Amino acid sequence: VQFRNEADCGWSGESDEVFLSRLREAVGHLQGIDGKMILTRQYALDLRPDLDPLRLYEIYSGLEAGAAAVHYFCAPEFGVSIGCSPENIFEIEQGRLTFDVVASTRGVHPDPVIDARWADELVGNPKEIKEHRMALDRYRARMDACCVPGSVEVDLLMGIRKLRHVRHLHSRLSGQVRDGVDSLRLLGEGFPPLTSY
Repeated sequence: VQFRNEADCGWSGESDEVFLSRLREAVGHLQGIDGKMILTRQYALDLRPDLDPLRLYEIYSGLEAGAAAVHYFCAPEFGVSIGCSPENIFEIEQGRLTFDVVASTRGVHPDPVIDARWADELVGNPKEIKEHRMALDRYRARMDACCVPGSVEVDLLMGIRKLRHVRHLHSRLSGQVRDGVDSLRLLGEGFPPLTSY
């Protein structure tokens, strides 16, 4: 079923005017500095009483087979959170820590000519490359705090991770975990970005 607009299907959320106002304010803050800002826009829909949130999660997670991480979190006093991400938060296997760095995005198009152009734009656009390198540097700094000096390696540099509707530049870093570093410390070292996932 396709809807013409949010009101047709009962969705509620921030108005276009409010979102565009926040967007203009963000652009203003970024003038003259080397950085980036990610704005989010929340939408809400009351769940039908007969629909089990866990079943909704099964449907949702099945729609994006390329997602590296999906979550279902239920706290009855607050509600249910369902989501997916193209990147793992982190992995530790046999003492080796791995981070996926997924940053910079272009859509996927059904027309092969347009799709190829979008893919070329992703890998060749200086803005997208700069954005990805900034994320890569942030992850490398996190790894330096948790890994044996000199053990951090780039296993993949700016490959393409293609999902159902979008593709991203994708890099992968790994390093030998220092003694005494566990999953909780890794989340702490990565605060706030990792814990926000």
